[in-house]
Amino acid sequence: MITKKLSFPVYLTSCSALSLDNFPVLIDTASRSSSHHPLDRPDFRRIDWVNFQSHLEDIIPFDPELHNEMVIDTCVENFSCAALKGLAAFIPKDRPRDVSRIPITAGIQDEIE
Repeated sequence: MITKKLSFPVYLTSCSALSLDNFPVLIDTASRSSSHHPLDRPDFRRIDWVNFQSHLEDIIPFDPELHNEMVIDTCVENFSCAALKGLAAFIPKDRPRDVSRIPITAGIQDEIE
């Protein structure tokens, strides 16, 4: 199991009572179901492509002179940073209000928890 920057503790328990060559590990977390509070996810279907393109054109030179590997690496890094900033700025993070969600029944909520 690989974890990184979790906001909740992770508890590992080795199950040595079984007669196997390898010990299974029980992983227990104190996290909550994401269905209670859905994360704001980018909605790529609603990106503002015109402003995103203008943003990239303003930041990235149109015809850079690529003479060596270091200049190419710098251009690639600048493009990546500009694209990520543009995506963060021009992709809506919330759902449109007219999209209805199917309610999750109490029984399913209990199973998730």
